Amino acid sequence: MKIDVFTTVMAIVFILAIFGPIVYLELRRRNRIKNMRSAYLQYIHALKLLPGYFETWSNKALALDKTQRTLVVLTESKDGFDKRFIDLTKAATCRVLATKDQVILVIDKKFGLEQMPEPIKLFDANVDDPLELGFHKVLAKRWADRINRAIIKTTRKPRRAA
Repeated sequence: MKIDVFTTVMAIVFILAIFGPIVYLELRRRNRIKNMRSAYLQYIHALKLLPGYFETWSNKALALDKTQRTLVVLTESKDGFDKRFIDLTKAATCRVLATKDQVILVIDKKFGLEQMPEPIKLFDANVDDPLELGFHKVLAKRWADRINRAIIKTTRKPRRAA
């Protein structure tokens, strides 16, 4: 069996056309995660926090420092990184609002008798891949549990000595 040069070149071009975009997207994803981690580390270092929990995915990162009761939210945007610092000592509860188009983590803050919600959008079907909705729901529930545990530790009254 004899294979000519044209067939070999066409096979190589076909293989590059199939696997080239896959390799490019994987390298871009890894680079985005690396950039997110470095921005996160710089921001956390500037705030002097020691987070016990940290997670990155697509263009977002969440970090929770249980000792100082703070939540850090980083979102990658066209202009750079949007950074939010949420003080959980003033929070009452954390809950998940999930629809077919969005997954939102809502932290209710207490101001006197009122509660002011502070939403953190984890998933938007217009921006994110609609097939990842289930992943974001599980992620939001896990983070809501972590945040609620941190909130409960701040609101729990210490026991009296006998």
